[in-house]
Amino acid sequence: MFNFFKKKNDNKKIAAYAKGKFIPITDVPDPIFSEKMMGDGIAILVEGDTIYAPCDAKVAMVATTFHAVGLNLADGTELLIHIGLETVNLKGKGFTPLVKTNDEIKKGQPIMKVDLSVMKENNLELYTPLVVLNHDSHPFKDIHNNDNIEVGDDLIQFN
Repeated sequence: MFNFFKKKNDNKKIAAYAKGKFIPITDVPDPIFSEKMMGDGIAILVEGDTIYAPCDAKVAMVATTFHAVGLNLADGTELLIHIGLETVNLKGKGFTPLVKTNDEIKKGQPIMKVDLSVMKENNLELYTPLVVLNHDSHPFKDIHNNDNIEVGDDLIQFN
């Protein structure tokens, strides 16, 4: 009857953090992601040069090589956005972080710029997984409607 004790985040959705093609996590050409060694999630084969916040969150970490951003949500959900595969080897080249650890960010806010010419020079496609690191305690379902993803499209919803 009354929803006083209902969690506010029951219908929380995670939006597309880049423009590109939707890729199931099991189809990412890296076993760390495809075999869900880090957790369950989804991926986008990114076409643009900007990565955006998929939801309101606190930046838990920006990798020293700038290829990954960790996010903590208010309900304890932990997300990792890993920009490209093997991009750690670039040692930061081609990435410009737009946020830093402990920043409070809003859904849709730009968080990283990517120099596509550096990626092309290094023959790197931008398979970019979003992993729910603690998915066992924060299960979700895939709700994307189209394989051609635009920034802000709904991708997943937590149960």
